[in-house]
Amino acid sequence: MRWKDVETIEVYRINKYFLSIEKPENYNKFSLLGQKFIYFSTKEKYIPSKTEKVSSEYINLHWRKEAWDLVLKYSDIKR
Repeated sequence: MRWKDVETIEVYRINKYFLSIEKPENYNKFSLLGQKFIYFSTKEKYIPSKTEKVSSEYINLHWRKEAWDLVLKYSDIKR
């Protein structure tokens, strides 16, 4: 996946029951309700499914504030 092709960058939380898109104000909050991931997709306004595997159109990585800060630095996302 090339950086210039990325259309969607979001954060989601997943546990064994659900996947939910996180609101920006909750990105840095600790929760026992599942793990957080940053995801990238070449599709606009994309929301992954709970069982989705990494592909040429979708990748994710575990949430880290430092990683999110770099995403904000190098993308045109305004949060």
